[in-house]
Amino acid sequence: MNTHSESSLTSQRTFIKWFRAVGPYIHAFKSKVFVICISWEESESDRLRFLINDIALIQALGIKIVITYDCWSKTKAQLASMGHNVSYDERGPVVDTVTLQCFKNTLGEIRMNIEALFSSNVPNTPMTNSKIKILSGNFVNAKPVGIHNGKDYKNSGLVNKIDSEIILKALNSFAIVLIPPLGFSSTGESFYLNAESLAQGLSSELGADKLLFLVDENLLPTSFQPYPNEISQKTAREFLERQKQSEFSEILLQANTACENGVQRVHIIPSTLDGEILLELFTQNGLGLMLTKENLNYLRKAKYEDASAIHSLIKPYEIDGTLSFRGKLKIERDIKNFSVLEHDGVIYGCAGLLTNKDKNTGELYCLIIHPNYQGKGEGGKMLDYVEGEAKLKNLKKLLIKTTSAEHWFLKNGFEKSTDQLTDINALFEDNTRNSKILVKTLKN
Repeated sequence: MNTHSESSLTSQRTFIKWFRAVGPYIHAFKSKVFVICISWEESESDRLRFLINDIALIQALGIKIVITYDCWSKTKAQLASMGHNVSYDERGPVVDTVTLQCFKNTLGEIRMNIEALFSSNVPNTPMTNSKIKILSGNFVNAKPVGIHNGKDYKNSGLVNKIDSEIILKALNSFAIVLIPPLGFSSTGESFYLNAESLAQGLSSELGADKLLFLVDENLLPTSFQPYPNEISQKTAREFLERQKQSEFSEILLQANTACENGVQRVHIIPSTLDGEILLELFTQNGLGLMLTKENLNYLRKAKYEDASAIHSLIKPYEIDGTLSFRGKLKIERDIKNFSVLEHDGVIYGCAGLLTNKDKNTGELYCLIIHPNYQGKGEGGKMLDYVEGEAKLKNLKKLLIKTTSAEHWFLKNGFEKSTDQLTDINALFEDNTRNSKILVKTLKN
């Protein structure tokens, strides 16, 4: 085989491995609602073009997309060039008639650029054969911020109501919904809206699975380095309590509010790399900062659809002889015996529990943790969970056959079987690998 062919084969294998690794995310995200807030305003740059291409690809996978965008920085720059100053405090800007008109002009320019990019269908590009429809409208009812401490905020507004029913109908018709940060009142007035607050409101009202903020990389604080990183709501609240108001703290505040309102995951993504949104969504660790409503690593009983993932986990150990061969069909038949460890929709650990013929003893088998997660205590968590399941079944002992992990099990409370070796061996249907048999007495 020549060098070119070897290189091509390596490239093909890399692609196949990558594409298969993306599979669990595609299945997990299908039909979910994602709200994306573009917090940077390079409306005519290649970066926006690449981002739109990636969002179009995400939508083609069956994900329902709502987009809003921030153009306040661009509006301020244009107002400054006109010699028009804007007052701004923690409640937002004072939006007079001149400011509102400039804001509308900027909104319209960016909106048209986004719609034009989604309409592209040029051959040999990511948009080839795409037929994406963009819907916008008066989906957001707004009210004025009002007067506070004698200051009139004029046309600066707050979200009053979101027509989630109409937005969801649009999403179910396979359209992308584009919502500029501009609200309308029942009196026919227009109001500036904070884009991050709008994105939070949209994600909360729509029951979104994810809220994504694309921000300048310089906004991400050193407090949460190194990135990628994953933080809890508690960590976010502690940061906000000690942090002075800033652009990032406003985004983190809205992210935390979204989680409190039921959004499971909020991603704050630095918009520096080509493909940043794809890296964040479709790789195990992501790229930026993720705030999660719950711990993403959790234990549960396996479901029938987990069989393929379990088989993929144990197959390398079947091949090298560490585990007895089972195959996918046997795993499917025995799926009720399995428990799994899952991270963000991806299964990375498993174990089976079989009740033996004497009804007092359980066999622990196929305790496997993916190599990327080993050495972090995940095996111990899996063992604790299975022991809990065994106790619920009123089992008195737990047995394990092992060829290579004897010391680990001994450290976790198992003992070598001595006095009852014959009886214990009789409980197993098969021990062709000449495994060590260890026993653990379960205490209620």
